[in-house]
Amino acid sequence: MDLSKYTIKIDYSTGVKITLWDNHNKENKFKVRIYIQKTHTQHKLLYNYNSGGSKWIEEECVNAKEFRIPWCELEIKSGMWHTIPYKGFVPYRMEVVDFSTDEVILNEVFDVRNKLVNFYLHSNNPETIHTWMCVIEKFKEENNCQISIINNYLKSNQKYDFVDSYWGEEENFIRYYAGYGIGRFGTENVPNFQCNPDGIKGKNDLEIIEDILYHYTKRI
Repeated sequence: MDLSKYTIKIDYSTGVKITLWDNHNKENKFKVRIYIQKTHTQHKLLYNYNSGGSKWIEEECVNAKEFRIPWCELEIKSGMWHTIPYKGFVPYRMEVVDFSTDEVILNEVFDVRNKLVNFYLHSNNPETIHTWMCVIEKFKEENNCQISIINNYLKSNQKYDFVDSYWGEEENFIRYYAGYGIGRFGTENVPNFQCNPDGIKGKNDLEIIEDILYHYTKRI
């Protein structure tokens, strides 16, 4: 298959934007199948012993099986683009199919490892920010990624060593692989489910960021 005839751009910086070109046939169309990539891990408990005869229980991984949950299916004409407006973290997997040949021309797995992930923190309350930063540090450890922060308060008070770069809101920093806005969007009665997937009513600061980063990973 000659993949040089295609130009494919997938941008995760705010939601997802997919742009597709057939450089030889501008009338061609593509089918895009988007999934949530999940891993099911089985564990078993076993005893372990030391030389003094003491024993304790450990957990051992038996196997890990990957599977996919369908998210949506799109039809995109060459030279056109499509956006998915949902702003939270989703472990996407995508297949792009050429309509004219019915061949899969791209298997894309969203992967933040060793890449820069940006967080735009929509608060200047130090207590709220500290709660969110603790979760972001955990996110960095879990995903082995780099972290940038957009927040005016933290730009002036750079006290978190795990952050790779700080930016002010006016600096228009956009050079990152994936980006997430952390905050309370909309109102309690009319929430923005594209930004807060479980709403904001009655949520504390920890629940707000956990919804944004883990709603489509740990809750499915």
